[in-house]
Amino acid sequence: MKTIVLRTWIFTALVWLASTVTLKAGTVEVLGIKISNLGMGGRMIRFGDDGIFLDDAGMHLEGVVNLKITGFAGQRLVCALEPLNAQGEEQADRMGACVNLTGINVANNQQTVNLPVSIPYTWLDLGNERSTFSFRVIILDSSVQAVAKKTVNVAATSIEIDRDNLPNKLMGDILGGGNSGGGGLDIGGLLGGLLGGPSATAEHTCGACDGTGLCPDCYGDAFFDPSSCRRCSRDPGICRRCKGTMTETESIDINGYY
Repeated sequence: MKTIVLRTWIFTALVWLASTVTLKAGTVEVLGIKISNLGMGGRMIRFGDDGIFLDDAGMHLEGVVNLKITGFAGQRLVCALEPLNAQGEEQADRMGACVNLTGINVANNQQTVNLPVSIPYTWLDLGNERSTFSFRVIILDSSVQAVAKKTVNVAATSIEIDRDNLPNKLMGDILGGGNSGGGGLDIGGLLGGLLGGPSATAEHTCGACDGTGLCPDCYGDAFFDPSSCRRCSRDPGICRRCKGTMTETESIDINGYY
């Protein structure tokens, strides 16, 4: 029943939650957002018509959302971050609403959290000259009810990126891999094999989740309520086999390539 309810209204609730806030079991104060780096690729969790889905962050800004959490000890919260366009309006791309989700496992009854977030470049409405970037932050509890919301304005002049280290940072992101969502040869492994090893590796669609990256038991619903699915409790809502990469890696005999 929980799965059916989530899938019926989770996307509608997103359009929505800006108008209602239900305070339960504690309070969350959104203190601000700080952006300090650029990144390339990596797993991004988003809302869709059928619940959550995984996407690649592509070229993105990296920052933190500063939160003060009172209560909710031992519970799961989710931060929904929505960049607004130059007119302060919601945005969407071909995949759906431009909102990414980050889970928060609350350890103490009172704590300050600097929550890492990724903000895709394509969501920043850079076609318009921007002196200020606006972000809507909504904190959801395990029942997908809003417990806090705030629109945060970040001055463009406050975004300080270490340009000297940026090339190494981006190269590390690229070579470190990310959620490409597809298969192919592991070039590094293949070259290693050609230089003396007996095998390389190849990627193919994960057989457990059929390439969705989501837990095949709960279809991602446990991202909000980890107690609803024992299979993915370590990384709620995410496929235990591929860890959200959507692919599996296997060894291949490269002798045939000679």
